[in-house]
Amino acid sequence: GKDTSGDDPVMIFTPSNSRGFRFSRAFPEIPDAIRAVFRDKTRDYAERQLLVPDSGAGGLIERREYEEVTEAEVIRRVTFDLGAARKQATSYSLTVPPAAIAVRRGDLVGVEHDVLSQQTGRGRVVGWTVSGSNVTGVTLDRPVTIVNEADMHVLSDMHAVADMHEVGVSMAAVFVLADGTSEIHALSNASGETDTLALATPAAVNVFEEMSVVIGPAGREYGRFLVSDVTPQDEFTADLTLIDEAPELWA
Repeated sequence: GKDTSGDDPVMIFTPSNSRGFRFSRAFPEIPDAIRAVFRDKTRDYAERQLLVPDSGAGGLIERREYEEVTEAEVIRRVTFDLGAARKQATSYSLTVPPAAIAVRRGDLVGVEHDVLSQQTGRGRVVGWTVSGSNVTGVTLDRPVTIVNEADMHVLSDMHAVADMHEVGVSMAAVFVLADGTSEIHALSNASGETDTLALATPAAVNVFEEMSVVIGPAGREYGRFLVSDVTPQDEFTADLTLIDEAPELWA
């Protein structure tokens, strides 16, 4: 694997272009330590064992063999493996259309779904407004719920807040371009339900009819996942198995 925290998703999936979203969580018994067996480069590649603890002393110790050849490399790999067991224990699945046939194992994808967050939404473009060469707003085929609320540090009366979960939340829109890439733009809409999105800063977005748009809290517009498996299905569709991106594993 690799660190994808600075990458954009190769595709974004929503209930509009996928189906059957589901998830399952494994409950593996994560060991308290791993007894790593490896060929130590500093000892003429003689076999060596190294005990790398995780959550505490004692308990379950699991033996694993590693291809890494230095102690530092082994410790990094064991730490990564233990972290992945905790952070990527949930797997997600969905069926995607032929347009997603280019998606491969290891790719980063985005997923917007009500199961993941109630503060997200999606729609397709049916119209837009421009100023010069810049888009100022778009109209969607369905209403979405916008949340744009002041941060708690600038609120004059906290007792007037109806929902503390919305304090400081501002929305952004993800425009899925014709080539499958995407652009994210902040919104200036007031909180409420609307089918018209107003861009906070006009931008030269290449909008088109039926363009897919995802909205959500800025920085969390969609879930970020890695493709762990691709299973071809009938009519050129495919089932994708996903795991959490878990960028903290690379910190």
